[in-house]
Amino acid sequence: PTPVGPGIVRVVSGINGTLLRSHTGTALGDAYGAAVAPAGDINGDGVPDLLIGAPLGDKSGVDAGYAHLISGASGRLLRELRGATADDRLGSSVAGIGEANGDGVPDYVVGAPGVDRPDGQDLGAVLVVSGRIFTAAAQAFVGNRAGDGLGIACIGVGDLNGDGRADFAVGAADADRAVPDAGIVRVITSLPASDPGLLESFGAACTTSLGTLPRGLLRGRSVIGHTVVPHLTAAPPGTLATLLIDGPAAGLPLTSLGAPGCMLLALPNVVPPSVLTDAQGKASFALPVPAMAALIGGALHAQWSILDPPANALGLVFSTGMSWTVGGG
Repeated sequence: PTPVGPGIVRVVSGINGTLLRSHTGTALGDAYGAAVAPAGDINGDGVPDLLIGAPLGDKSGVDAGYAHLISGASGRLLRELRGATADDRLGSSVAGIGEANGDGVPDYVVGAPGVDRPDGQDLGAVLVVSGRIFTAAAQAFVGNRAGDGLGIACIGVGDLNGDGRADFAVGAADADRAVPDAGIVRVITSLPASDPGLLESFGAACTTSLGTLPRGLLRGRSVIGHTVVPHLTAAPPGTLATLLIDGPAAGLPLTSLGAPGCMLLALPNVVPPSVLTDAQGKASFALPVPAMAALIGGALHAQWSILDPPANALGLVFSTGMSWTVGGG
């Protein structure tokens, strides 16, 4: 990374030092390349892929951070994982850990040492991401105490306990134990098998005419034959809200259409009927997951579009995004 630039990662031939390709952060000060690691062959094309962290990226809040999974064969961006809130510093560490959850595909971990919880600031967290499932974190491990900064470093350590699944270690350099800031290393083993169906939130909302930031949440079971329930909160009361559903996440700015600060996180490829928000600005409805085995492992992204004419020239505001990956049971 560079002090003022976005940061750059160069991939160089191990045979002769030839520059194969370069990858650059998306904005000044992202610190793109602060962490780099091999991911293993995530997409099954026979070529190892690459993990890159940008802990100071501002895509979902100042210094929320983000991490990229890059195809080793083509250099194409395969996945992006973003910090949830400002100062998470997600991407401070990245590591491929091998096959950890029993599905036969390599998994990886991403550190976010600035993650806060209600019981303290900067506990930090490390997110375990399934290589098979297009989603955010399948599991998260959080620091024990405020200021631990868990996730400042992480690394795959092989199968330490002989259960046939990869284990990993994660550092908390500022953890207080025998002495202040002594630091600790936690070794994580025996992750549970995947495929429970995963529900996540991502991205940022834009401000309503009431000054609120509408939030999209998911509840229920993202498993075939069951039901997920998209929820909306902090919207204007008594207005129409429409859920936009798509496969890949979008990320299209809407400033030029008259909605400054708004981002379209899911294209409207599937649009269920609109619902009316209640007196508290909330809405929800049940969305069945068809009992089709072909859906297992598939991922969907969604976002609420909310009618709010006073808010901007477009007359619409948008919630945070939601994503869910379909499990098999």
